[in-house]
Amino acid sequence: MKIILLQDEKKLGKKGDIIEASEGYARNYILPKKIGVEATSKNMNDLKLQKANEEKVAQENLDAAKALAAELEANKVIWSDAPVTVKHFDSREEAEKMPLRKALAFDEDITIVSVGSTENAADCVACCGTHPSTAGQVGMIKIYKVESYKGMFRIYFEAGERALCDYRLKHDMLTRLSNSYSSSIEDFPSKLKAQEEKLADAKNQLFHLKNAFIEDRCARLDGLLKAAETNVITYEVDQLSLDDVFNMAKRYMGSCKGLIMLYSIRDTSYILVSDGTIDCGSLVKEYASFYKGKGGGNKVSARAIFSSREDAEMFADLIGKHLR
Repeated sequence: MKIILLQDEKKLGKKGDIIEASEGYARNYILPKKIGVEATSKNMNDLKLQKANEEKVAQENLDAAKALAAELEANKVIWSDAPVTVKHFDSREEAEKMPLRKALAFDEDITIVSVGSTENAADCVACCGTHPSTAGQVGMIKIYKVESYKGMFRIYFEAGERALCDYRLKHDMLTRLSNSYSSSIEDFPSKLKAQEEKLADAKNQLFHLKNAFIEDRCARLDGLLKAAETNVITYEVDQLSLDDVFNMAKRYMGSCKGLIMLYSIRDTSYILVSDGTIDCGSLVKEYASFYKGKGGGNKVSARAIFSSREDAEMFADLIGKHLR
């Protein structure tokens, strides 16, 4: 059996490796202990996507590290208050004697800007812009974003007073956030991570509680369906969103006899389901607008959304009279 390793295993291989294992060893040891998963087409595709994402993250981290190094080097030049010199040349030949960072694009009337001494310039490039007389006048630079662009990098940064304003703004935001967690700025990341873990746990509990709630409501509805003496059953569902009510309705879609109308109290809306004998979409299309409702659907399911409970109830009453 082909197995994708989920972790480094000394005798088997490294995480992400695809190995061959006997059927018994795989099913009795590797799979139960979650050391690996079977190399199905889905799992192989998931592995491919995971590796692509890991490579992307690794490249982004590398780019960020390079940007940080470049930022530090640029600020060192600024803090050294290196002189900035501007020289004009009539020809390419004269200009190319300078220690240029990149090739010239012009043949005449060329302006070269150097930061630092000509012999050991921090930067030397052709430019026709406006420049300070010393690097220290820039104050500082702060890179805040780096993105790949056509095989190169596009760098976003602030300089001087704008960089200081940007720092103040973000420091104030971070201070307010950390204070809301009763934390120092230094401890804020760990506090936030702990809160995210609690939130994930709460969401998991809510998911299971909601499923149990839906099971209970379905059991009650099943009881009503068994005892029903009419072909239209109206059932109110509290605490659930319209999407949750729709997921509940899927159990009966295409198989229930007659028409089930599930009412979402939260959204003042109805979900209609049937086995297709009664056309749910046509009912909504024909009657919902009578009561300022809107919606649509197909033969086995439809949604009807209203602005008030009163309108929704009148719609349901009309459907009941029409079908009975």
